[in-house]
Amino acid sequence: MQTRRVHSRKFTGLVALAAAVGAMALPGMTISSASAAGAHSHNVISKVEQKSLTIAGLTSSGELTVGCPTNYYAIDGGFVLDSVDTGGEVSDVNVRLSAPTTGFSGWRVDVVNDNPVPAQGKVQVTCVSKTTAKAGPDGHVHTMSIPVQQTSTFSSASVWGHSDPEGTFTTNCPANTIATGPVFEFHQGSATLNRLSLDGAKLTMSMLANEASKTFTGAVCVDPALAPDQYLVFENLVVQDTLTVPENRFADMTLTCPDGGTAASIEFSTEPGVLYVGNDHRINARAPRYYNDTDDTDVVKDFGVLCIGARTGTSPTPLTFAVSPTVTKASSGKYIIASVECSSGCKIKARLKGNQTVGNAGPGRFYKGTTIAYGKGKTTAGGTATVRLVVKSRFRDTVKNNAFSAVLHVTVAGETITQTVNVP
Repeated sequence: MQTRRVHSRKFTGLVALAAAVGAMALPGMTISSASAAGAHSHNVISKVEQKSLTIAGLTSSGELTVGCPTNYYAIDGGFVLDSVDTGGEVSDVNVRLSAPTTGFSGWRVDVVNDNPVPAQGKVQVTCVSKTTAKAGPDGHVHTMSIPVQQTSTFSSASVWGHSDPEGTFTTNCPANTIATGPVFEFHQGSATLNRLSLDGAKLTMSMLANEASKTFTGAVCVDPALAPDQYLVFENLVVQDTLTVPENRFADMTLTCPDGGTAASIEFSTEPGVLYVGNDHRINARAPRYYNDTDDTDVVKDFGVLCIGARTGTSPTPLTFAVSPTVTKASSGKYIIASVECSSGCKIKARLKGNQTVGNAGPGRFYKGTTIAYGKGKTTAGGTATVRLVVKSRFRDTVKNNAFSAVLHVTVAGETITQTVNVP
């Protein structure tokens, strides 16, 4: 195990590794943050632009572009389905293209409607200004030179969906940038986005295909640098763990950023049969929407919204945290206890994921990569925090009756490290 040091101009957020600097008893990480002296905050000026889109029945293409105002950049966008006329199916409306326009001046989508009746929705784009809001007694601003780029080359992609309906695609943005808006373009077939996760410069999306498909994927990458000792704030705020979606109904939930932050993107994971149909963009919030295409009430999990603001500072000081490789569990199987050391006041988010197949066949069995438990903790000053992770109800008997290997994912100030643990 080793300690890692991270150099960054961001006050908080997901940052790139710079070097490994020695061995310790715990895996650890150092994040640059600004001291109180000389530091102040600015809001990021943002706007949401949208246009309505009706896609006629049996339409091979419903394409629309929404532009940003002058001196704004598009950082995320997409299509939100509002309704399908009687006689149609939500599952037969699919987005074939979602991507920024040239120069990130807007967002364009292409929607396919295989129903015999029309479908209605809207195309939205979140745009950020090239300058921050005013702050301080002199009402000054900072220039936000935000070079952004689409990382996918759209040069090649394999056909998927013919044997395994789920395809998972990862985009790695350049070092010291942040992935925001997902980008994709279908050149064959169609699919439904069922999982989106953000991890600093990495964006991962999973799709369930209805047929053999060929997809090019990418992301919008935001450079948080404003100027020396000035940087954007990125905070990944998890608002609620699950959302119940009634059978054959739409459901949505509003995820609001704190302190006037701009909502830059979302993350989520759905169960099979629950269809993601877009997220309603608002300046300081997002409202992802889902449709349950099954005859049973189901859930959407791992909700999150990526929020941004701006902050300046002149005296970076390190914040360090480390994760203990030892965990314990409650005899009931309801909780797993982990320990996290932090050099100052920290808010901690933890997820425990499977590292092997455990349990008998059925809903209680989990696999490598399955999220088993989730929890939060905090320290008001430097010290060790005890984080109690709540085990999902369907896995509690399996956890109670088995010892197994798992992977603990711990996030502090937006930075995540992992630790393999043995659950006794």
